Amino acid sequence: MLERISSPEIFYSELSLLESLWVLKKLSRTGMKVNPRRVREGLISLRSFRRARTPLSAFHKAWKSRDRHNDAIDLVLYYTALSLGMKFLTLDLELEKLDDKNVIIHNLPS
Repeated sequence: MLERISSPEIFYSELSLLESLWVLKKLSRTGMKVNPRRVREGLISLRSFRRARTPLSAFHKAWKSRDRHNDAIDLVLYYTALSLGMKFLTLDLELEKLDDKNVIIHNLPS
């Protein structure tokens, strides 16, 4: 699907990596086997992406919006995308309720 977008530029946030570690830890605690090789492959795949630097203003805006959404990481990621003029690809439908700037997308364009 990405090949359909001319010159796609994909960014990641270190906050997403941190959240991924929390999810992996939670899965491990429930007895699910986490394949370390797959985790390594995922991390290596990030070499083709650019890292988005989170502006301090994104943390401030997330704090101010804490009553509007219960996931602080998602809020910071959303406000990072907004501050940097990016689109934010997410599956979180609840987060979309505060998106009055049309930043959130749920699918890549076809």
